[in-house]
Amino acid sequence: MYKTILHTLFSLSISPVTSWAELDTEADIDNKSFLDKFLYPVIGFTTLATFLGKLFYSKGYDIEYALKSASVTFVSLFAGFFLAAFVLNEAMKFFFRRDDNIVKCRLFVGYVSCCCYMITTLLAILPELFFLKFALLYVLYIIWVGSDKFMGIGEKARIKFLILSTAIIVASPYMVEKVMLMLMPGLSIR
Repeated sequence: MYKTILHTLFSLSISPVTSWAELDTEADIDNKSFLDKFLYPVIGFTTLATFLGKLFYSKGYDIEYALKSASVTFVSLFAGFFLAAFVLNEAMKFFFRRDDNIVKCRLFVGYVSCCCYMITTLLAILPELFFLKFALLYVLYIIWVGSDKFMGIGEKARIKFLILSTAIIVASPYMVEKVMLMLMPGLSIR
């Protein structure tokens, strides 16, 4: 399972064109299998990396701070994924006149989000590598290629899809985090 996850993330990062084409041929994968065997382990690993990173890089090995950070990370990634998949599916119906296909949207959002989670994981473990935040710009290219190879968006609508899906996928976890911290101020992390 972990070998498949690492292979998929590595191939999406190194060769998105080939990887999206492979993933499209495997699109008959069921939603539960994708969530259980790919997305949830990646979210769990990112949460664990956040916990360990905050624990070892905070002053005095503050376990409360590490637990709060890990909790916020887990909820924001988990809820952000489902929010992004739902909003993207609705946007596909409204802006692109596509049929309701929540499973395909979940797969697309999941694969792209996992690339973002990989960056979050590296930054949690190695916060000195702040320049890795610029790697999020590469996610634009991954979405651009995936819009054609995986989602089947035509050439004329790809720019609109790129802007819309990037905003949805990248902003959803941050919006969930902000709402969560607003509703539960005790969780706010320094």
